[in-house]
Amino acid sequence: MVAALTAIQQNKTAPRLQIASDSQYTINAMSKSAPTWLDNGFEGVANTEIVSAVIGELMNTKTPVYLRKVKGHSGDEGNDGADLLANEGAMKNAPDAIDLSAGTYLRSLGARVNVLTQARAYRLIRARKEKDERRRTTAMVERAKAAALQVNGVEPQTKSIWSSLRKRKKGTLTQKFSAFAWKALHEGHKVGKYWKYIDEDRYQCQPCNSDIESLEHILQECRVSGQETVWNLAREAWAKTGLDWPEVTLELILSVGTIEIKNRNGKPAKVEQDYLRSY
Repeated sequence: MVAALTAIQQNKTAPRLQIASDSQYTINAMSKSAPTWLDNGFEGVANTEIVSAVIGELMNTKTPVYLRKVKGHSGDEGNDGADLLANEGAMKNAPDAIDLSAGTYLRSLGARVNVLTQARAYRLIRARKEKDERRRTTAMVERAKAAALQVNGVEPQTKSIWSSLRKRKKGTLTQKFSAFAWKALHEGHKVGKYWKYIDEDRYQCQPCNSDIESLEHILQECRVSGQETVWNLAREAWAKTGLDWPEVTLELILSVGTIEIKNRNGKPAKVEQDYLRSY
């Protein structure tokens, strides 16, 4: 897509420009998909800045542009040369500067009124509205990512933490758990520190004589709610998998949707993975 953008920008005075690509997405973006994306305000389009810039350049150039689909890795000299340049570009320490200004105006237009629905308008507004970073949420998400890193060996992306709660992995995470975890990641549950300056009795767990009735205490330690029994049963059930029981923390619980359990041979253990999530 960037190659097509550069080609148009560098051939504005050419009598004719032919762009050959092995990407059907790129061909469609510059032809049949463009009117629909323009009408919808580019809502839901990946790489919006680049796509809108390509369409903007096409609309502004006076050079006739022809598109041709070629088969990838088929010996086409131009296509193979583009692949070679792309590989060289990927090895650069710093990316090249790309002029995306042609798409700025198109994106500012938004969606056409005759195709605008309330739902689409809401999504477009949400996409444009700058999201304020909530420090406590960010800190909790980072802790959840670190917990997943210890188990997976790879740190999940922030968006993976949130998407795991929405997709819920074929039902292994219940809707109730997802709602609970979402609120916990935002530290929105009214427990522990929430009551410190409101009600001292609710700040502490009186039956357990705990200094603070935190979410960790409620989930893993509280005798009143029978958590010790629950976790003992979970360990007994997990022992049947033959894998080591992971160190369970609040952060691991909240990131469980991103956890990938592997067997002793290093291969994905899907049954055990779903087993862990079900607990």
